[in-house]
Amino acid sequence: MTQNQAVVIGSPISHSLSPGIFSFLASRLGKFDFNYQAQKIEPEELDNFLREFKRGTHIIGLNVTIPHKETILKLLNQLSPAAQTIGAVNVVQRQAEILYGHNTDVHGIIWTLKNHQCIVKEKTAFILGAGGAARSIAFVLGSQKAKQVQFLNNDLDRAESLVRKFTSIFPETRFQAGSLQGKYKFPPIDLWANTTPLGMAGVPTTQAGQPALDYFTQIYTTHGLTFSERSHAFDLIYRPEETPFLIVAKKLGLKPIGGLDMLVEQALQTWGIWFGNTPELEHIRPELMDYLRNRPLFLTGFMGAGKSTVGALLARKLGWQLLDIDLLIEREAQMSISEIFKKDGESRFREIESQIIRKFAFSSRTVIALGGGALSNTATRNIIKKSGQLVFLSAQPSTLVERLRRVPNYRPLLESVFAEENPDEQRLKISMLLKQREESYFSATLKVETDHLSPEEIIQKIIENI
Repeated sequence: MTQNQAVVIGSPISHSLSPGIFSFLASRLGKFDFNYQAQKIEPEELDNFLREFKRGTHIIGLNVTIPHKETILKLLNQLSPAAQTIGAVNVVQRQAEILYGHNTDVHGIIWTLKNHQCIVKEKTAFILGAGGAARSIAFVLGSQKAKQVQFLNNDLDRAESLVRKFTSIFPETRFQAGSLQGKYKFPPIDLWANTTPLGMAGVPTTQAGQPALDYFTQIYTTHGLTFSERSHAFDLIYRPEETPFLIVAKKLGLKPIGGLDMLVEQALQTWGIWFGNTPELEHIRPELMDYLRNRPLFLTGFMGAGKSTVGALLARKLGWQLLDIDLLIEREAQMSISEIFKKDGESRFREIESQIIRKFAFSSRTVIALGGGALSNTATRNIIKKSGQLVFLSAQPSTLVERLRRVPNYRPLLESVFAEENPDEQRLKISMLLKQREESYFSATLKVETDHLSPEEIIQKIIENI
């Protein structure tokens, strides 16, 4: 197993962008032996996992996400001052059998505020939430000598506990707590921040079903918030980039700060913790930001699903480049796909295919049309899942038969299909091939049924949903 491996642990974990981020950094910084994986670890499994991690030699570090950020503290050997004060860890560094816990939220918040020229010294802040992210902001605001910090949270006891803790650490800053149901009089606010998950992808409403836009608007009106001339609004959420909170804040004239800057800076600092800071890290920031905003779109589906046609139109619509993997394979091998199959067999074809996909997997602003069986290779499927978003173009066997009859040169895998003269037998054989690939197709981010849609309607559905 590779000596340079890292893992992000949590539950749930499938939504994490960390595998893509750190695989991107590895590809750009020449760490070709680095392997980064996401691993779902339930709370009751954490203790055993860390024992194995400490004894092993192959994993250099961890990223830690919910629900382990706080419970992991007692299982580590040493903590950074920020992690100790905040009471949460999101990065673990392994040196021999010593586990060091770090909190990069603080660094990410400091860098982001500075990058947006948001000065908090002697300023007032109004923070929604009282969880781990709120504690990180409290640490930053206290250490930078903010004048007043108001936390608003549904659980008033939780907010008051946070206030007591940080008042004792940073007595020069006035920390206060309030509940969402209360009525308060606040001075003009310089920084309005959302540390709750409301508005992130998959969390469009409150637990009571209130849309996020309405909720944030209600907070503003109910509490009569006023803002200073150069107020900023900071949402720690990075997906979507323009959150409901920031939409409301911009309407009020506040300068928006999204969570993507913070995410990128945290990743760069984490890389520095594991491998040491290098000048290349500073230069790669804009490229990483562009990649996260414009991750590649992979199109998959059976032969005849329309990947090449849809890919060309989609790339033109987005203003991105199009890569057709089958065409690149033919260019690389200097022969047609049929000739590759006849001369070297399917295994050689899949080898070339995998090499080309790996080469272009982390190309931003790119639509990549995959061959119908590209996902049959587990390693290829994993790199696609890490690097971009996968769209499955689906069609019924009868539709595929009709489309493929119009193709002048059948692919090798279809020879047995069209050796049959009976259309029912043709559909049956395609159904069997589809069944073999079903699991890999269903790993897609988005499925679009194409049977009765024009290419233009298909790309519209893709753009609307991704």
